[in-house]
Amino acid sequence: MSKKIKNSKLEQEIKDLENKFKRALADYQNQTKRHQSRQTEIIKFANASLLDKL
Repeated sequence: MSKKIKNSKLEQEIKDLENKFKRALADYQNQTKRHQSRQTEIIKFANASLLDKL
């Protein structure tokens, strides 16, 4: 296998890995946002429930 072909394959593999990393990072960030949103909703619900009891 020539060096050019080998380099080309390695460059493509790097691009693929970079894309996978970017997708994984975006998934993680979205999951974090969803978690924070859920936490906020839980707190709002708990506070509303507490105020109703008072």
